[in-house]
Amino acid sequence: MNTEAKLTGDLEIDEIESSELDSDFNDDQSRSAFPTHEDNADPMVDPKLVSTRPGAIKTQGQFIVHTMLAHRLFYGRKKGTQVVKENGKEIKKQIKPIIGVTRFGTNINDIYRLAALDEPYADAKLIEIEEGLNEARELLLNNIEALRQLLGEMSEMQINPAFSIKPITLPLEFSTPFFGYEATRIVKNYDRLVLLALTTKQTGDILDSDWNRIVNKTGSKIRSVFLMSTQYRFTGVTRDDMAANNEKARSAIEKYGMLPQDILDGRKRAKHAPKLRSSRL
Repeated sequence: MNTEAKLTGDLEIDEIESSELDSDFNDDQSRSAFPTHEDNADPMVDPKLVSTRPGAIKTQGQFIVHTMLAHRLFYGRKKGTQVVKENGKEIKKQIKPIIGVTRFGTNINDIYRLAALDEPYADAKLIEIEEGLNEARELLLNNIEALRQLLGEMSEMQINPAFSIKPITLPLEFSTPFFGYEATRIVKNYDRLVLLALTTKQTGDILDSDWNRIVNKTGSKIRSVFLMSTQYRFTGVTRDDMAANNEKARSAIEKYGMLPQDILDGRKRAKHAPKLRSSRL
């Protein structure tokens, strides 16, 4: 087939007046004879078929946990008291709350929603949390690799990492993209870290001081990131308020401080920040 001729033929079709290509289906006079649908579906379709629509879309999942430390880091712990024995006496000790992934996910939903409404302080908090998650992930992966290498150096025998004889499966469902799932990935890696640390502690390759540095301090870093989600306070301001330096903006600055200019003008946002619903940006 001659390519030039084919192209010419295509162009000739394009040049035909649209009215010549319209069928009775497209004719305004005949269109009223067909049933109509609220969502503008093809009128030849039975309205009963169109009225039933798919439900809301959800993302769900699950992951397996082996250690109590990871389990607590996922579900958190409320503030309270605990009775312990010291020097033969029972005393009450205050237990600090732990912000787990579940509460973190709920908190981040509110921050994410307000960041979408052009609230610059919410945007700033998302940046802080995202950077904290990245730091926690990097710390975890470095420690996991160090322990793996330690086990790999045992050329005279093969030691498999410890595991739970009865691991549990936890459900996953988050409304906000990235943050809840990234927090869960971090807890899963923490679970792996604890198992590797238990293994190397059992073989005598790390000591209690190493455990504190590798396991406890890493867990503390993760908890501090989750805690960031509780430190945001609603301001009610938008970037337009800040640009106008109105009363709401001045009140927010007085309470929470001035934000960097690149955050105020929207040039710097979290990598996984929501799209702005404001018409300003």
